[in-house]
Amino acid sequence: MPLGQNSTAFDGEIEDRRTALRLLNLHKNKFERAVIFSDSKAAILSAGSTETVISTEARECQVLIRQHKTKHKQTALHWIPGHCQIAGNEHADALAKKGAKLHKHILEKHPTTLLKYI
Repeated sequence: MPLGQNSTAFDGEIEDRRTALRLLNLHKNKFERAVIFSDSKAAILSAGSTETVISTEARECQVLIRQHKTKHKQTALHWIPGHCQIAGNEHADALAKKGAKLHKHILEKHPTTLLKYI
């Protein structure tokens, strides 16, 4: 999602987590357990924390995770090392870059658009 010219790498990483959690929320009847893999420890710690965070996006991630728990869904955020020849990681990075170029209004109208790339 276009985040603006003043965005940081962390902003992009946390937005990726938020998008994944939103997509899971849309398909909550299709899973019992989900794992979101990331090579950003900071994004995982922020999104999965139970403490108050500054970022609105990270706060929404926390809310979405709590919503999953109330519906008896297990959602885990799992760290993997980046750029270490892990199968699928380079592909995931390419998809994240592609997704970042999608216009926000398209995703708002068609939230499952990203699923077509996976």
